[in-house]
Amino acid sequence: MSILIKEGSTKRDWLKLVGATSETALKSLTLGKDGFAAAISPLLRIFETLRGQDSTEKRATRLVLETISYSLAKTIALSEFKRTPLGPELEVITEHLLSRVQALADQSEIILRASHLENPATFVLFDDVATHLFHEVSPNEPKGRESEIVATFRSSLAEALVRIRARSPDYYSPVFEILSGPGARGDARALAWTQYRELLIRRFEDEPLFGEDSHSGVRLAQVYQTLRGYWNGQDDGSEDAASPPLKSKGPMHVGMLDQIIGEWLARDDPQDRIRLISGGPGSGKSTFAKSLSAALATRLEWRVVFVPLQRIKGAGPLEGRINEYFRLQVDEPFDLETAPLLSIGRDGHRDWLIVFDGLDELAKEGINSESAAQEFASALADWRGRIGDAAVRFLVLGRAPSMQDARRRLGLQGRGTIHVAGMAPLSKTLRYEARKITYYDPSKLREIDQRSDFWKRWAVAKGITTDPPEAISVGDLLDLTNEPLLAYLLILSGYLSERWQEAAENRNRIYQAIFNLIWIREREKPTRLHLNDLGQEGFEALLQALGLAAWRGGGRTGSESTFVAVRDNFMRPDLLDRAKMAGAAQLSNVALLFYTRKDEEGGRGYEFLHKSFGEYLTAKGLFSAFLRWGSQASDPRSDFSPTEFLRKWLNLAGSARISYEILNFLRNEVRLWSGTIDQSNPWKPARDMVGVAARLFDCAVRDGLPAHELRIQWREAEAQERNAEEALLSVLGALGRAAYPSDLFQARAVDGGWIAGPIDVPSLRDEAIFSAFLSRFSGPFGGYLIHRMMFIPMHSSIAFFSLSRLSLRGIMVAGISLAQADLEGVDFEDARLIGAIFSHSNLAAVSFRNAALSHANFSSTEASNADFSGADLEEAYFDDHSLATAKLSAAQKRGLSKWRRVTKKK
Repeated sequence: MSILIKEGSTKRDWLKLVGATSETALKSLTLGKDGFAAAISPLLRIFETLRGQDSTEKRATRLVLETISYSLAKTIALSEFKRTPLGPELEVITEHLLSRVQALADQSEIILRASHLENPATFVLFDDVATHLFHEVSPNEPKGRESEIVATFRSSLAEALVRIRARSPDYYSPVFEILSGPGARGDARALAWTQYRELLIRRFEDEPLFGEDSHSGVRLAQVYQTLRGYWNGQDDGSEDAASPPLKSKGPMHVGMLDQIIGEWLARDDPQDRIRLISGGPGSGKSTFAKSLSAALATRLEWRVVFVPLQRIKGAGPLEGRINEYFRLQVDEPFDLETAPLLSIGRDGHRDWLIVFDGLDELAKEGINSESAAQEFASALADWRGRIGDAAVRFLVLGRAPSMQDARRRLGLQGRGTIHVAGMAPLSKTLRYEARKITYYDPSKLREIDQRSDFWKRWAVAKGITTDPPEAISVGDLLDLTNEPLLAYLLILSGYLSERWQEAAENRNRIYQAIFNLIWIREREKPTRLHLNDLGQEGFEALLQALGLAAWRGGGRTGSESTFVAVRDNFMRPDLLDRAKMAGAAQLSNVALLFYTRKDEEGGRGYEFLHKSFGEYLTAKGLFSAFLRWGSQASDPRSDFSPTEFLRKWLNLAGSARISYEILNFLRNEVRLWSGTIDQSNPWKPARDMVGVAARLFDCAVRDGLPAHELRIQWREAEAQERNAEEALLSVLGALGRAAYPSDLFQARAVDGGWIAGPIDVPSLRDEAIFSAFLSRFSGPFGGYLIHRMMFIPMHSSIAFFSLSRLSLRGIMVAGISLAQADLEGVDFEDARLIGAIFSHSNLAAVSFRNAALSHANFSSTEASNADFSGADLEEAYFDDHSLATAKLSAAQKRGLSKWRRVTKKK
């Protein structure tokens, strides 16, 4: 079968095609290596604007022209020149080559046949461009030989045909049906897979960045750059692999993430079918997974399935739940008969990749992320066993600490767990004082700084100067510019200019600025004028309720029923009434105010496009609720008692555990609030509220929260009480850090100075209550550190990171474990802590005056400004690092444990 090619483009279409092709080539050259991947998305979108209700012949002609444009742009992008072509030169090159195609099509009978799809280099129009390409670019002195440039063009043709077809299968289906014969249409399953490939490509290439216009804004693919990854060669699984493997024995293997995963896929080892990719929030792991899925979608020999784990429901075999998800989703092309995983081993496709994104987002109400991750890992291992010999690979992405349990269950030590590196040089982001990091880095990737390249991609896409601003690489902003998401939000917020110091001081300013922009944008829309009746305070309260409801759903997703329950408990009554009167209180309306998408069929749920937005809103909502309810509970004129506070707090915070990310947002929010109220003494407003938080937490520790009123199973009630208690302690800890900042320790009282133990929670000085409190939060442990004949439990609970500045004077609890805890500024004067474990804890500014600390373990602690005056340290253990930061008397040092490692002199 064949189709006649007859060029019939209008002059307008012709000029657009020439201009878009040359512009793509120019942007690719500007961006350098891998620049084509970022520059191609706009070209593909322009192709689509030139299409209409065309005849089959016109569509076939479009296919030929678009394939030439794509291949020409890629060939120029991948070539090196002694003199880089300028924009006008590229337009001339493109126009000359496409004009030849036009002339040949007009003067001769050009026939496109099915054989040309299998071997595009044999098609006369493609061959003509290949023959004349080197002559056109020769004035710019290409460094490669003619044969190399021609080979690049010819190899690009096959990729272009697949990619253009995959993006627009419906438009081009008449062409391929004629060329391939009556059987080309295939069955429903084949059609579903064709449409799904298109979706995978579009979800990467066409997804607008947050805050960008959906039609003309910058796309994800335009700013995406290949990331680096690393893994430890001698990792035996004893360390927390969800964190960077800095304490393991072997060298750090560094490589480009796409190359590491590409080599794993190519090895096709039946005994090595699973990879974990671990990274922090906004590190780019999900974007990498989208990029990989889109790339493999253009290779017809591969079947790729992208599974957002936060949207997988129910119980039973994992493959059944995945098929059910695809069946229910209105934006997926599969149904009951064409479910994607039914094709495994049945349709001639041998190579499969199943991508699981969001391992840390599996936890729902009442389930912690570690348990959910372990259950998933078991389900995946069981499914892997049922697959048998099918070449199905699994790629699992998530944050810490969920990775650790999955990793242990699946036995993925060493290269089985890949850590996503940031954009800054690794020497600036991976530091560990206890040992020197060694690298296996044959490509010398570890010192590459990708932050300026990130800016360049953004600048090229926006048409602004590519010179990076100072803030993109300044040291004070490293924690913001190191990860792609925060770097982008920094740009979007406007803090990348001369105001970057403000963002460096508190990253919540970035999120606050973004939500202010959203408020202004929404209230000015003709369809959202009713929001002006609600006001910004009500608008923010609704979004905080949205975040709090998502927190219960694992961090990103929420249901309508959960949202309504949270909204009615959380919102101030007058704001809730105003929201209802303005028609803005329903989930369907609130979700439209922010960048969310439907989570369930019919839209009765929602999902944040990025989890960090929900985490920020959760932290802001928790602190907002505390300020309002805490002030009422502490007001003697109010009938809002501490018991009522604890009841509402339990309903708000009991259904989910607070995460490290929410804790960091909470601490920043408290500092921002306190500093905004009193810029001269930013510690003072927080100090005024510490007493309120301490009294309420004291009630919670002493009397418990009213979980018995929840009418649920006892174990679930116990878990909810613990969650709410931990969240309240986190608020207290955040207030304490803001009220008593480290730089004011032992300063003058008039200047806000403080000494150890400024926060008093009387019940915690009771040995029985304190021991019971610790036991509630002591498990499950995040791992054990094998150290000098001891197994040291490393706590995973947030509670141990919120104990700083407490007064625990005179406490008597022998043998307790406070390992990996933040105890900065705690007062342990006169305490009896014989055999206590402080390993890996922050002991800065702690008072151990006259404390009984014999046989205690202080390995790997930070004890600067700690006071050990008069303390009994007989047989206590200090390693070199902890001993260097602790100021001990000569007599105390002589009494230390003989296990203490002594550094050998050279």
